[in-house]
Amino acid sequence: MSLLAEQFRIRFARKHGMEVKGFSDQLHERPHGHNWPGNVRELQNVVERAVILCGERGVIEPAHLGLAQRPDSARRRWA
Repeated sequence: MSLLAEQFRIRFARKHGMEVKGFSDQLHERPHGHNWPGNVRELQNVVERAVILCGERGVIEPAHLGLAQRPDSARRRWA
């Protein structure tokens, strides 16, 4: 994930009193297919939601981000 996403993770974990260790390996390995139409504000909101949803495990998984992932072929076709 991006440096900005990491900063948001730290900020919102502190705000909500949660221990969030970071983003899962799947998020680090997966290509970033979302084009972030809401820019920084959207990223901030998505990361805050993910911090709240990640629970006791403390690792943010792709499902916590709530972003629809299109198959690679669809992503290429619309790009």
